[in-house]
Amino acid sequence: MKLNPKLEQQSTNLKSSFKQYYLVGQKMAHDYINEGPGKGNQTMAEFDQAAERLHTRVAALADKIEAQLKQGLSEQKEVTSNNSTQSIIAIGLLILFLFAAAIGIQTLLLSPLLRLKEIISHFNDGSANLDYRFNHQNSDEIADITNELDRFFNTLQNITVQLDTQATELSNEVNATASTAYQ
Repeated sequence: MKLNPKLEQQSTNLKSSFKQYYLVGQKMAHDYINEGPGKGNQTMAEFDQAAERLHTRVAALADKIEAQLKQGLSEQKEVTSNNSTQSIIAIGLLILFLFAAAIGIQTLLLSPLLRLKEIISHFNDGSANLDYRFNHQNSDEIADITNELDRFFNTLQNITVQLDTQATELSNEVNATASTAYQ
């Protein structure tokens, strides 16, 4: 029996029992036909013993196959249980990774963009604070944008200071001219 080498001996014994059973059956048929029922009945006892040996060996082989099947099923259940556990762990780690990735995306990408949107919104409604700086220290595209905006705010603040200074000087000159003209 090539499929299951562990059953090689039982398979050989079973083949031998079938052969003996068949030979005794032929002898019994021959005795009944050629020598009559008396001789056939005597050979029947031998045939019954061969049938009993065959039945015993078939039952033993069936029991061994059943035991191997149960053992194989038990091993498969254990493997399946281990695979289920590994799958649950893998899914848990995947969920943890996705959660960490979501936090990373929120921290590294969305938060700076939301701050940028908020600052631009303040410019649009006229309530911008030109002293605000992003000071984003990373070396990514968001940092490039925020650094440029920081430089823009700095330039805008310098222009505003210059305009305020010129407006003050102009106001002083207007007041001086008005005061001279009034006198």
